[in-house]
Amino acid sequence: MIVEQLACVTTVKRNLLDEIDKIVESVVCSNMQHAMELKMNNEDNKLTQEECLFLIETTKNQIKECLPKGFFDDGEFCKLIGGAEHMNSIILSFIEKHVFEKKLRMNCYTT
Repeated sequence: MIVEQLACVTTVKRNLLDEIDKIVESVVCSNMQHAMELKMNNEDNKLTQEECLFLIETTKNQIKECLPKGFFDDGEFCKLIGGAEHMNSIILSFIEKHVFEKKLRMNCYTT
């Protein structure tokens, strides 16, 4: 009985993370176009520190707007994931992942 309940919780958690990942991917893709425009407006074709921070905050805010309130205010979904701090870490990790993947696809990734 306990094993079945844990399996159900694990499945729900995995599905929840998959949905968050899809939302993050969508938001990152839309913001990458904005980042490219900002880069083209700079002499060195690079983002400034302020622009990077702005894009990260904008991305996080857009993601939060796409998700139900229970994801961030210690609601049931947030508790299922492990709390608000854990949720924010997961979202930041997904953002980094999708920015990296998008750069690779655009052949813009340089070391």
